[in-house]
Amino acid sequence: MMHPQVQSTQTIQQAQTIQPAQTAQTIQPIKPAQAIQPVKPVQSAQTIQPAQTIQPVKPAQTIQPAQTIQPAQTIQPVQPAQTIQPVQTVQEVQSDEMAKKYSEALEKLQNAVENGVENVQDLLNDVEKYHKLACFEETLAESSVCSPKNDNYNEKILAEDVAFSKIYDGHNKQIVDSNDLLNKEIDHTALVYKGLEYTDQGDYSNAILTLSQALVIEPDNATVLVYRGDVFLALKCYEEALEDFDKALKIEPSNVNALFERSSVYYLMGRYQEALSDFDKGIDFEPNNINLWIGRSITFGSMCQYKEAIDNASIALEIDSNNMLALFKRAYFYNMIKSHDKALNDLNKALKIEPNNINLWIDRSLTFCSMGKHKEAIDNVSKALDINPNNVMALSKRGHYYNLIKHYDKALNDLNKALEIEPNNVTALINQGETYRGLRRYQDSLNNFDKALELEPKNINIFISRSCTYYSMGKFDESIADSTRVLEIEPDNVAASSNQRVAYNSMKLNNKAVELDPKHVTARTNLGLHYNAKGRYDKAIAEVNKLLKID
Repeated sequence: MMHPQVQSTQTIQQAQTIQPAQTAQTIQPIKPAQAIQPVKPVQSAQTIQPAQTIQPVKPAQTIQPAQTIQPAQTIQPVQPAQTIQPVQTVQEVQSDEMAKKYSEALEKLQNAVENGVENVQDLLNDVEKYHKLACFEETLAESSVCSPKNDNYNEKILAEDVAFSKIYDGHNKQIVDSNDLLNKEIDHTALVYKGLEYTDQGDYSNAILTLSQALVIEPDNATVLVYRGDVFLALKCYEEALEDFDKALKIEPSNVNALFERSSVYYLMGRYQEALSDFDKGIDFEPNNINLWIGRSITFGSMCQYKEAIDNASIALEIDSNNMLALFKRAYFYNMIKSHDKALNDLNKALKIEPNNINLWIDRSLTFCSMGKHKEAIDNVSKALDINPNNVMALSKRGHYYNLIKHYDKALNDLNKALEIEPNNVTALINQGETYRGLRRYQDSLNNFDKALELEPKNINIFISRSCTYYSMGKFDESIADSTRVLEIEPDNVAASSNQRVAYNSMKLNNKAVELDPKHVTARTNLGLHYNAKGRYDKAIAEVNKLLKID
């Protein structure tokens, strides 16, 4: 039976990229969805390249003897009775107590980072406080016995140089190797390098702990603040990251790295104007910094200001005509304004530079698909699979292209393989759901969309696809409900608005058709399906009985 056209969803692009909402293409309810895939960037919009190489911090200043009461400052006892013994004991106890509290603060901080609590900054403040108190009490305890007449004088003087090492007992195995970092003084540079090593390894908990130790020694080190902010950013602790970048910029207002990273946080939080402001400030200091221009381009793209996005990417390419990210981004933005030939030019140039870049072949296939050239789209994505036969994105895309030309068996082969590799890949789940709908396996289609919504409950494209399947089943109320959910999130979503209108009209048209022609088979069939979906079985049976009486 024929139904009015319903617009289907677009396939979700690479999950790492924050893309603007896009218009879904019109599909036939019983035929496969013909969603034109937008080109997605290779690089995640969320991941913005560092503006410049951050130079390692300079070695920390060692703890100067001025921090410890020197022999000349030691009050020399005139008579044995003048030596106050209880003070020594109390200070030693206080020193141990502060060291213990510092250790406890470190443990709490580590647990906080690992378990994702909200008071990370308070715990960082505790670490700094107890570190300072422990050092202060340690110094007092040492000074009271550092007399040249004391048998342990030389030993105590040497101990002054390693006073801080005691507070790290019990934590060195978790945080740093004491043989490398803590000998006669705390090596600030080694702490920083160790923190960066943990970051590279993805050990963010120890990275934060180690960089926090470095900041206790040099709290105004802007470079280390940026390092730690980057770790918070990787953990999606955006508020903590902003606080570190804000501190760094108060210390060094012209720190381009801090400006770039803070703009990244603003971008990921959807605060695009603030992100642009930081990019602008960075460009004032470094007008030829290509990453700032690319970041600015990405931000405009997320605001759907594609002309500005193209202009900024073009400036980046004036600085470096072979920059892969700039070429890729500009190609994407050209596709968004349907300048597909220009998009292909950029992608062709990029492929000459990196012929084995899988994402470029996938992106090129999407461009051909947008032009309605499905054979070329399949050929290009197949080249990506020649490079890596298990690339889930390429398998999902080719499955979608096969679906568009009604090669359902080939589509399911690719999509089944993709889901064997990544069972929770939302793109593959949606494309498989679309294919099931083309095969009229409606319940399987719904199952796919339901699973996808469990993984991404706010993904509007899944609601649009499910709306189409409901419509094809004659479940107009459910179809309307899914379209309405989309419009609550995006009031201007064309696909959802169209689907909602079509579903409403279908109900009205079917009722009107039956009024005008009681023997209208299609209308009565649709009404029967609708009543059955709503659980109104008496009315559904009544419609079937009426159908049976039609000659």
